[in-house]
Amino acid sequence: MRKGRLLAIDYGARHIGLAVSDPDRMMAFGRGKLLNKNIEHLLAQLLSLVEVEAVSKILIGLPLGPDGEETEQTSRIRQFAAKLGNYLAAAGLDLEMEFVDESFSSYEAGRMLDELGVPARRKKSTEDELAAVVLIRRYIDFRP
Repeated sequence: MRKGRLLAIDYGARHIGLAVSDPDRMMAFGRGKLLNKNIEHLLAQLLSLVEVEAVSKILIGLPLGPDGEETEQTSRIRQFAAKLGNYLAAAGLDLEMEFVDESFSSYEAGRMLDELGVPARRKKSTEDELAAVVLIRRYIDFRP
């Protein structure tokens, strides 16, 4: 298996949850969330994170419908990924990006927070970040 830090992005209309792996791709760590208001500002923040964390691959959660079909949100995420790829390329970075099925990742994150007894008011602020952690865990667990 290739090594290097993974960055997972759980893209949402309002918030974008973030997580990174360790260089050996054994563990995942939340890196907070970003507001999805201004695309240029968002892309600049992601570039900074990629550089600071020395990311070698980006995982982007892709929601699919119940039968595996693409949805309106899927289309928005693909457009965002294209913009991110172009932005990183313009900055001289050629990073591999891969879509990861994010089905039920937010549900799984919410369930984990419930099991930990996290209060509802704090749960919402952590759920997007934890969903990105779930994406990395899925990627690590299901790759040879």
